[in-house]
Amino acid sequence: MIIIDPDKWYRKKHYDFFKNMEFPYFNICLNMEITELYNFCKNSGISVFLATTFLLMKAVNKTEYLRMRIKNDKVLLFDIVHPGITVFGKDGLYNNCALEFTPDFKVFAEYAKLTMEKSKLSDFGDDAQNNRDDLIYMTTLPWINFTAITHPVYLKNPDSVPRIACGKITKTSDNFIMPFALQAHHSLMDGYHASIVLNDIQENFNNIEILR
Repeated sequence: MIIIDPDKWYRKKHYDFFKNMEFPYFNICLNMEITELYNFCKNSGISVFLATTFLLMKAVNKTEYLRMRIKNDKVLLFDIVHPGITVFGKDGLYNNCALEFTPDFKVFAEYAKLTMEKSKLSDFGDDAQNNRDDLIYMTTLPWINFTAITHPVYLKNPDSVPRIACGKITKTSDNFIMPFALQAHHSLMDGYHASIVLNDIQENFNNIEILR
């Protein structure tokens, strides 16, 4: 992990401009094209959820933009960040679950399945994410073809953990598309940086060889 002094950072003016806002976040929603990925998963018996999670986290960790966090007036740049997901638990309620990202899909998927099964049996108060800063908060809404989404945050003590949401996969003509949303702290990145990450995610979704 690298600790960045904001006063000596090239983004200092942007950092200062956004950091004290009551809601210093921006959110981008778009459709991701996942036809080849979806067909590959269905034909191979692979979880679409785990495949998309792995591929997007690989893109997230490729660049620094979504690995930075604000802590005690410093900017932390983590070497690697991990998916903090939600899973269905008891009585149809969700539980939080932290997965460990590894660059090998088979290893990632095997560990993720075990971790998710344990989380389903836990109570909501048993928070496996434990306020970790090295996470990307992720949620999946497979029932909704959303076009916009807003995530809850503490306004009195805002965090800088990015939020990602994936929606209902739908077929249009010969293609499969999935709603996708990214929420990020504007002190740490702009729309330009978000576009780089989003394009990298789309490229990974188009490259199923990464999963082999």
